[in-house]
Amino acid sequence: RLSPAGSHKRTTPAPAGSHVDTHASRRSGMRHTCTLLLCSLVCVAAAAIPPATLRSWPLPGSGGSIRLRSSEQRFDRSREVTGDSVWAGTMCLLQWLSEPQNRGLFEGKSVLELGSGTGIIGLSLAQMGASRVVLTDLEQQLPLLRSNIAFNEDDHAGCLVSAAALPWGERPTGALARERFDLILGCEVTYIDALLEPLACTTAALLLDPPDASPSPPPLALFAAARHRAFASVPDHAHTFVHDLLEARHGLHSRLVGSVERPAEVVGADFFAGAQEAERDMPVSFFRVSSQRDEVYAGFGGGAV
Repeated sequence: RLSPAGSHKRTTPAPAGSHVDTHASRRSGMRHTCTLLLCSLVCVAAAAIPPATLRSWPLPGSGGSIRLRSSEQRFDRSREVTGDSVWAGTMCLLQWLSEPQNRGLFEGKSVLELGSGTGIIGLSLAQMGASRVVLTDLEQQLPLLRSNIAFNEDDHAGCLVSAAALPWGERPTGALARERFDLILGCEVTYIDALLEPLACTTAALLLDPPDASPSPPPLALFAAARHRAFASVPDHAHTFVHDLLEARHGLHSRLVGSVERPAEVVGADFFAGAQEAERDMPVSFFRVSSQRDEVYAGFGGGAV
């Protein structure tokens, strides 16, 4: 390998008789690198995000609303992380989940959200009939999530809502590892190429190794992904994540269960203030991922499965 100066440097072999767990070392190194990358991206984004303000967002399919502290700049090409913002794909996913044939995915069920950001999806599902919701993100995001939980606690309709740290690339630990979830959610989480593999590892751990062997169907995952031109460093991050990683590498099964071709017609053109006209028409797709094939989920989750 090359030294920093560019000269060739011979690697010193391990002492005779020693046992080096190189696989574990690489796995540990990957987790450490991913955590550093996530933290760095959050810090860079924080410098560009304007002060958060409290506003209400309409709850699809009802007269209710969600109160959130979030950034007013919902779309900004200059930032690669928008954990304090609400994305168009989020509102499209909520609209899709609110349709009668899809409500069975979450009504009366426990939900874990990956990369929750402001928490709008999980908090909405708490009002819409979920029995348990856990919002997860990096440790730095938890104060915002917990404040948004508090803003909406009177509207949780008996649903227990909490927030927990869950860096991608790691398995759930502590109380989170002992809890069984029916639905794993991720929305607009596949737009950074370097984070796809750690996200896939965490998703696979949640789907393939639930804490109990309950007779109910194994957990499902649902991912919403938009084709943002602002983050088009590869042709389709969602395809890479779902097919190349979750299916090919981890042996999971996936299916495209819905899409929105023109988000502006669903969310409203005013949401895209400041965005170019072309960005308003970028499609949003919904993928269902599971450890079992479709027939296992017959009658579970309505039309979505």
